[in-house]
Amino acid sequence: MDDNQVQEIKRHFDVVAEGLKHEISIVAEGHETIRREAGEFRGEAKEEFKALQSLVKEWVMHHC
Repeated sequence: MDDNQVQEIKRHFDVVAEGLKHEISIVAEGHETIRREAGEFRGEAKEEFKALQSLVKEWVMHHC
C-alpha cells in the first residue's frame, strides 16, 4: 500500500467518523427529549391520579 492509498483511507475514515459523530449527536438529543417528555408525563399522571384519588375519597365519604 503506497502513501496515496493510506491518505485516501484516512480521508475516507475521517468522513465516516464525522458522519457517525453527527448521527450519535442526533440520537443523544432524541434520548434527552424522550427522557424529558417521559418525566413530564409522569408528573402529569401523578397529579391526575391524586385528583382522582381525592374524588373517590370524597364520593365514598358522601355515599357510604
